[in-house]
Amino acid sequence: MNSVVSNRVFHNAKTGEVIFQTGEVFGSVHQRDPEEEVAWLDVEPGRVDYTSEYISAIDIETRDLVISKFPKTDKQRIQELEDELLLQTENEIGGVL
Repeated sequence: MNSVVSNRVFHNAKTGEVIFQTGEVFGSVHQRDPEEEVAWLDVEPGRVDYTSEYISAIDIETRDLVISKFPKTDKQRIQELEDELLLQTENEIGGVL
């Protein structure tokens, strides 16, 4: 492991326009594989709800997105449990709430 990995700059090969930079990575990091092949995938707008999920990988055989949900915060889980309890109470008592 190295303490720094260099900035990688993705650019348009025809114009030189910078598309994306990874930035330098410091700390306990692995050096990039010199045999690494970089590929890209265009994701159509609206395909991923970035407020609740993220692209965790690409299936290299099918080139499909692997989408994962963000873990819920304690506050979100408590709110869900409270809502569930209120609905259950409402159903048991008969629509008082």
